Amino acid sequence: MALRCSRPPLAVTAAILMLAPYVQAEAATIRSCVKNASGAIRIVGTGVNCVSGEHLVTWNNVGQKGPAGPQGPAGAQGDPGLTDFQISTFQYTVPAGNIGTVDVACPGGETAISGGFTIPYPATILESHPSPDSASVWRTSAAFPSAGGVLTIDVECAVVTHAAGAARPAVHAQPRISHLSAAAR
Repeated sequence: MALRCSRPPLAVTAAILMLAPYVQAEAATIRSCVKNASGAIRIVGTGVNCVSGEHLVTWNNVGQKGPAGPQGPAGAQGDPGLTDFQISTFQYTVPAGNIGTVDVACPGGETAISGGFTIPYPATILESHPSPDSASVWRTSAAFPSAGGVLTIDVECAVVTHAAGAARPAVHAQPRISHLSAAAR
């Protein structure tokens, strides 16, 4: 008996490749029955026998690992990462009936990458974000309508480039007080 396998049409090959994982997802071997006369292929599961006029063809759904390819060209220089990460903390007492706004500057030209705050109840945070005027400044404002309290600001600072041996200057802040209207109290 001579085996005859004609090349299956592209659509048949594509269907086999798409359906193969669904036939038996846990198996590493794909089983098919090929019609001797036409070369038509049907995917079958384990335990299914080919009928008269067909023969079994199996193959792996995962082939052998090929050899490593050649080394590619060097990539472009990436963006610098964060260095000299530190947290700068500043506390400011705000009297009752006022809004306290504090701009906390990171030391040594570092960038303010994040900020947080602590306030007593019933104070309300009005804003907490990088200053629109400088990437090294974090701005926080809080309203203290009926009771004064301490506004504590924590700013996470980091530099992109590091000057070896550079000293860190002290944290600087620019607090401001604005009076709340009587209706806001």
